[in-house]
Amino acid sequence: MLCLQQPREGGTVTLVSAPALHNALLKADRASLTLLHRDWPHGDLAAPALLPVFSTASGAFVGRYDRDSMVAAALDPAQEAALAVLDAAAAAPGQALSIPLHTGDLLFHNPHLVWKRVSAASEAGVPEDPALADRQLLRLWLATPGSRDLPESFRQVFRETAAGVPRGGIAAGPAMVGG
Repeated sequence: MLCLQQPREGGTVTLVSAPALHNALLKADRASLTLLHRDWPHGDLAAPALLPVFSTASGAFVGRYDRDSMVAAALDPAQEAALAVLDAAAAAPGQALSIPLHTGDLLFHNPHLVWKRVSAASEAGVPEDPALADRQLLRLWLATPGSRDLPESFRQVFRETAAGVPRGGIAAGPAMVGG
């Protein structure tokens, strides 16, 4: 993530380790953790993609928590409670790192291991020109040759799940490109 412009006030990025959250729930609430390892409906209510929050692939930990893409209408009370436990664990003191992003800052993270939340910025007293008021973040997903396997259920989102295979994005050409 590249910060093109920071807000005048507020606007931090909070990072939390998915494996650390998993381990915290292993100690505190195994019933919720069991639910978080099961499939959750994402996307369209008529034909949802079923993806776990926590999983493993080839023995390696994988986490994916995208609350906005979950189909809220399809969640039962036990699932809602498990998400509340997960959110509370993420908010526990010492569990997350909050940092401000300043213009020109780059943030690299593996979203299957480190989850991020971008907080709203306070724009009180900002000039009338919206271009001067809003934080601007540029997100880029880098597909690395050393990527790890993903669970087969993730194929619904990423199309490819094998280690080292580019997932999504735009394929690069064989030659250099310049302006």
